[in-house]
Amino acid sequence: KHQGITPVAVIGHSVGEVAAAWASGALTLADAVKVIYFRSLLQGTTKGTGAMTAAGLSQDQAESLLQESCFNEVELAGINSFRGVTFAGNPEQLEELEARLQHDKVFNLRLPLDYAFHSLAMNPIESELINVLKDLKPTSATIPFISTVTGKQLNGEELTSEYWWENIRKPVQFCQALNTLLKEGNNFFIEVGAHPVLRSYLNDQIRQHNLIAQVIPTISRNQDSIDELQKCVAATIMAGAVELKQWFPTPGNRLELPLYAFQRERHWLPITTESHQLLQRDSVHPLLGAKLPLQSLLWENQIDTALFPWLADHKVGDSVVFPGAGFVEMALNAAAYFHPNETVEVEDLEILSPLILEQNQSKVIQTDTDPVTGDISIASRSHTLSQEWSPNCKARVTHQSTGATLERTAPKIPTRAIDFDGESHLKLTQSAGLQYGPAFSAVELGWYDENQVLARLTCPASIHQQTDEFILHPGIFDSAIQLVVHFLRNELEQASGTAFIPVRFGRIVVRRNTSSQPTLARLQLLRKSPHSLLTRMELFDEQGVCIAVMEDVRFKSVRLHKSEHHKLAFLNYHLTPVNSTALADTSLNSQLQQQIMTAGLQQTEAANRFSNEVEPLLENLIFHTLHETLQQIHDELGALDVKDLEVLQLKNPDQALLCQQVIKHASDLQIIALKDSAYKINEEWQDSEIDSSLIWNTLVREYPDHFSLTNLAGRCSQTLADMILGQTKNKALEPEEIYSRLFHDLSNQTSYSYITEGLNKLLNLQQSSLPTGGRLRILEVASSQVHFGHNICNQIDFGICDYSFASNNIAAIESYNHLNERYPFSSCIELDNLDSTSTNISEQKFQLILISLDSHRIQDNLKLLQQVSPLLSAGASILIYGMKPIFWLDFCFGDNPAWWSEEQQSQVSAEQWKATLAQYKLTQLTTLSDELPDSGFFLISACKPEDIHEEKESSDQKHWLITSSNSNKELLLIDQLVNTGLSITVIPPTDRSALEQQLRTLKDNGTAVTDIIDLNLIGL
Repeated sequence: KHQGITPVAVIGHSVGEVAAAWASGALTLADAVKVIYFRSLLQGTTKGTGAMTAAGLSQDQAESLLQESCFNEVELAGINSFRGVTFAGNPEQLEELEARLQHDKVFNLRLPLDYAFHSLAMNPIESELINVLKDLKPTSATIPFISTVTGKQLNGEELTSEYWWENIRKPVQFCQALNTLLKEGNNFFIEVGAHPVLRSYLNDQIRQHNLIAQVIPTISRNQDSIDELQKCVAATIMAGAVELKQWFPTPGNRLELPLYAFQRERHWLPITTESHQLLQRDSVHPLLGAKLPLQSLLWENQIDTALFPWLADHKVGDSVVFPGAGFVEMALNAAAYFHPNETVEVEDLEILSPLILEQNQSKVIQTDTDPVTGDISIASRSHTLSQEWSPNCKARVTHQSTGATLERTAPKIPTRAIDFDGESHLKLTQSAGLQYGPAFSAVELGWYDENQVLARLTCPASIHQQTDEFILHPGIFDSAIQLVVHFLRNELEQASGTAFIPVRFGRIVVRRNTSSQPTLARLQLLRKSPHSLLTRMELFDEQGVCIAVMEDVRFKSVRLHKSEHHKLAFLNYHLTPVNSTALADTSLNSQLQQQIMTAGLQQTEAANRFSNEVEPLLENLIFHTLHETLQQIHDELGALDVKDLEVLQLKNPDQALLCQQVIKHASDLQIIALKDSAYKINEEWQDSEIDSSLIWNTLVREYPDHFSLTNLAGRCSQTLADMILGQTKNKALEPEEIYSRLFHDLSNQTSYSYITEGLNKLLNLQQSSLPTGGRLRILEVASSQVHFGHNICNQIDFGICDYSFASNNIAAIESYNHLNERYPFSSCIELDNLDSTSTNISEQKFQLILISLDSHRIQDNLKLLQQVSPLLSAGASILIYGMKPIFWLDFCFGDNPAWWSEEQQSQVSAEQWKATLAQYKLTQLTTLSDELPDSGFFLISACKPEDIHEEKESSDQKHWLITSSNSNKELLLIDQLVNTGLSITVIPPTDRSALEQQLRTLKDNGTAVTDIIDLNLIGL
């Protein structure tokens, strides 16, 4: 009424009739509240006596169906429209009715309540309801009241206690009541309620009568109530269903229009769509510059030390260099166009070349962002001097960022004395050749230990007025980067002038909408080598809120200036005799490493595609799967209560460990958090517009060559919740065959090509450099199948090389048989029968061994290593090849109890394998894959050490019996054998009996013959 809206009739559905009766004036507010109270109170006593189902049937169809004897305890509770009814009654019969409707493809829905309103189940409350409502005093309605008990208009005085009993017991005649309204010409309806549930029934009847009418809701679920009500009022005004005097009580005065309104002359410079708008460009960011017209996401800026005087303070060596923190700031602002939310995330930011700022020369810098892939590239050129763009930086936007990485607490400030202050820190940077000015001197004080530096930052006065324009001001951020020098204190004391500069940021996550700059920085050392460092950085504001995290920040060493004096070093060489075989094998190992590394660094596209695109998408798919799984479990159990989860694990013991792993990973990823003995799902995940199916479809569409992994992850997303709840009907996956296929397919897509290329070059070098009479013996070892055999056999000359395949698995040996058909000179070693079938295992020694750890069982791989160990020659070169752990395989195979056994576990890292290999006395263990793009596999090279003393003792125990006809060539060979120190006895050619007599004589003299050589058969 206040808005000028007065209905011409009111109608209510079931309990909604009470509100309609009050609105019509038939009931006072007190009487209406009384009806609702006792109606609900008494109906509550019937809980559990029945159920209700909505169905897409007409009244005639429903009544015909209820004539069947099997539905004798089901009643028609409501006729909502010409094609919508509600049933109430016995739950079992309703279930049978629903099955019938489902078979006939008729819409049906069980309502989420255990009452049977408008049915026989209400009879027990009849007398009590009529008694408690007998004092009602209804009056004539001031607004027409259309009853859904009778389907007709009532005057209001009839709304006694008996009427309200019929309102409960009789079916709701909503369809008939609507027809009454429509026949009277009503064509504008306002539904008053918490959500427009009756609108579909109204639209059904409007369409049935071929009328034009409008149905306006008041409030919608999960929407702003005030905003929705205002929209309702606006729609009513637009429809002309209000009294305009309520809004315009006084007639307005007419105004005269300005004279000659059409005669205007515009003096602005005209701008066409082809214009580059050089005069109209507005900078969106101090460093990013202005957005270029006719481009989607391309910005350009002019940068020099005159326009940005504070950049002159970033002096590295003898040059002013644009700070790497500046590239990060530009990439973050470009990425902000993909992230309207609070968190911005960039990955794989790589500084390709430095940007030198000369004193009298400006630089033009462009930032280009691909709106589809999110790839960011930053390039520069000299202003007015050059048209060629030089690439400086590249990165990629992470399209979906949850911000969970930033949910971490600030480190505690040490109570001990500080380890450095701003002055001492500045001196240390100067010793590294970094000549920073005030704008890049934000470090105030700090503490350090072996693997961590903690520092307090203070905004320099020279940039204090500019910080609001930056997400992370380069002057402050670069000061945090400078903390790396404290990991190099000892090195700088010995040799100054060597600095470590940032060249790559693996992942950057920043809180965007923060008004403060970092005041506390923590830099953690992850890995250190002579020429590079790998670190993690965290930045916090004054309140201890984490505003930025940088993961996998790589620094490389650069020499900024040469030492003043270079002293000549004269080396005094001391020669030490070594075994020639060991020397050759050591050379083989170094060549193996060199060729694999060279080929791997040349073929980075496939590995980068996997590590930068496929693997993150797969992990994101699993993250969303964890959220969806926990949401489904929450909906099933009502809550993620710790006790309920323990009960669930007791009910499904085979899935207990799987459930625990899901909870653990979800907690670590901050998808859920434990509060008051129950897990709560993070709100950031609740409102996510991306789900696992969307990511899966993207993987299938964009990366079909990785379908094996995608298919397995997709199956996990579809079945994980059912596995934990014990509702799955699928048989548990057997990991043996699937793991072998994953190993093969992923290897072919990422690392196989460069490994084979490196092996080919190595084999060519070795074959061309073999000494006369020398042979190269190659052994491939695997559990599931031959991996490199076809490539090796195609590359080698079997006249000077041998190839053998060794395995303890029948299936793998069968795969070798196919290879042997094409390369009959190859051989196979059955490791399980090695002891029993090998009469002289010392002759089966190999210099180059390729071991593929392709079994999902760690015990199988360990057994393989143990069995092949006797086949390694002294100084042998070994290449171990295996798949890196994939954490989400636990979720794929977790419903198989055998997967969780320690003997079956397959998720083992390269470092764990290196420790195991060291136990086998292997040396020179090098993880080649650490220096190559991540392909999902690890490569470890190793050597079997040479034990000269043991070999000499073994040689001393040998005694050869040689038959010779004393030809010149035979005598020359015998002399060479004697010179090696080998114990021999030479006899002329003889018959069998004489030979046996000679052997007995030698044995009686204490000489045991180990080998017999007939030089006549050699053909010298």
